Amino acid sequence: MAKKKSSSNSDLVDQVNDKFGTNVIVGSNYLVDSRRVVIPASPMIDGMLNGGVPFGSFCVFTGPPKVGKTSLALNLAGNGLSIPTEFEKPRKLFIMNIEHRLNLRDLEGVSTLRPFIETDRIKIVQSERGNILRAEDFLDISEQLIHDEPGSIFLFDSFSQLCSKEGFSKEWDGKGYRDDVPKLLSLFVKRIAGVIPIQKSVIIGITHKIANTGFGFSSWAEASGNKIQYAVDVKMEATHSTPWKEGDSTIGQEVHWKCLCSPLQNGPVELACTSKLRYGHGIDCESELINVAVDLGLIKKGGAWYTIPEDLDESIEGGKFQGLEKCRQALIENRKIYDVLNLKYREMMDLPV
Repeated sequence: MAKKKSSSNSDLVDQVNDKFGTNVIVGSNYLVDSRRVVIPASPMIDGMLNGGVPFGSFCVFTGPPKVGKTSLALNLAGNGLSIPTEFEKPRKLFIMNIEHRLNLRDLEGVSTLRPFIETDRIKIVQSERGNILRAEDFLDISEQLIHDEPGSIFLFDSFSQLCSKEGFSKEWDGKGYRDDVPKLLSLFVKRIAGVIPIQKSVIIGITHKIANTGFGFSSWAEASGNKIQYAVDVKMEATHSTPWKEGDSTIGQEVHWKCLCSPLQNGPVELACTSKLRYGHGIDCESELINVAVDLGLIKKGGAWYTIPEDLDESIEGGKFQGLEKCRQALIENRKIYDVLNLKYREMMDLPV
């Protein structure tokens, strides 16, 4: 007579957890209890992404040169640093300065990063004289930091400019050379894709658009390989930018973004928005919020006048301002007004708050 099994499924789960780790098998309620904290990008971009960028995400920003990809990445990172962390170590920003083009002006020109410039919360990984880091070095350093610095933000500027040891050793004619960086990135993604959500970190990678000289109908391709595309949670493409003028002066760029994917979207992909990049300031969240608040009726606009109603919220005083710039300054000087408008905007659009 066959011996009756003495262990139930529950016992087997306990045995697996005892052998491999306490929580390697969990119930579906784990997903309910572990909703991720979201980093806001800007009012317009948050509307497109349906909230922002969750911690635990792999993000890619792509597009043509000089459209504001790095500015958006730095702005997003600054917002992320302002969010409290559950871990003992403070949240940090690690910038993989692969192109070695980052300078103090770039950090000072992003308002969300200014409070952290003279702290130890921003770390820059880069080459030095006599020690030029290869792609393998940047990826090795990054992997170690991802494991050791939970809750942190990792900015790669850019994936497309990584050059491997083999790339440095090849002759200039390039004959017989096939770039092996996509293969390295493929292995890197495999090794950290499951770690990022557990560590509740964020990877922001910038890629370049290049001519597609291979097969396919697209005239453009991304210089980073295909494996990243499978791992990405949030992907945005800057299609182009136009000058943002105030009178005869150009004060910034209006960057036209397209969302290719977002884990927070419940509807169609490839939504689009226009974000405002102000020179010396970064993403102009105040101007974006004013414009969207006018559209939603939170701010009244008549001619050149902007009116914040007295009864909008009991915690703030309303006011009337001539011109967008004066209204913008009011939001900068009185952050409570900005916070109230932003909260009401997010509630009306059913965005995470």
